[in-house]
Amino acid sequence: GAAAGTADDDLVVVIRTRLPFDATLLKNLPMFESASHGGTDYFKPTQEAAEAEDLPSIFKADSKIVVLAMEPALQKAIDQGADFNARPEFNFLDTSKQIVIGFVPPNAAALTAGIPDPAQSPSGSPSLDKLAAAGKGKLMGLSFGVGVTDSIELGFGFLCEDQATSDAMNTAFAGLLDEGKGLLDLAKAGLPPQVGGLADSLLRSVKSTSRSATFSFSARITQQTINRAIVAAEEMGPALLMGLAGGGGPGIGGPGFGPQKP
Repeated sequence: GAAAGTADDDLVVVIRTRLPFDATLLKNLPMFESASHGGTDYFKPTQEAAEAEDLPSIFKADSKIVVLAMEPALQKAIDQGADFNARPEFNFLDTSKQIVIGFVPPNAAALTAGIPDPAQSPSGSPSLDKLAAAGKGKLMGLSFGVGVTDSIELGFGFLCEDQATSDAMNTAFAGLLDEGKGLLDLAKAGLPPQVGGLADSLLRSVKSTSRSATFSFSARITQQTINRAIVAAEEMGPALLMGLAGGGGPGIGGPGFGPQKP
């Protein structure tokens, strides 16, 4: 009998690229082959590839729009004359980044349904509770982006029902950031200098904005930060190995720790 369908079977993913997409790349991949439906050409997994794993079919809608979907869903979209151009509800996406993923569900309440009510279950962080209270039931969409230049920037966006919600989330997030910086300052005394410096640079790179009913924040990882992380790992590695070999953590010693003589 036929297997029951899943939600993924009807999922259609539309990717907009900053540069023209070269379809010859797909022609050179052994797991795809050319196909046509209703006079529209696309690429689908070969029978061997399809049997090995669930791979989507790929349709180049125009020079900068690529559509991914299981073949029945893609053919259905083609039959319906689907418009794969950007939809108004995705205007909040930051398209300056190389990779951007946006999610705007039909039932917006589902985005925050899993967030506990801060009034009933406080987290212990006043700013985190304010952030949860500001956004719960008032988010319309989410986005995640990655930008790569001389550094790596990670961006998160939250489409709100109005500007007031966006402003409230931004204010609460600023407070949460201050809380984090304060906790880090207290913890630095017990952290290796390399770890404390790395965490400090990452935390202080975080920026947030509230614009067009969208609250967003980003963190930047510079080449210097990456280099410092590599140096920290190299310097802490021997200490960690010695601690593990001795049966304890770095800096742990004394009776009851490490190999005991018979």
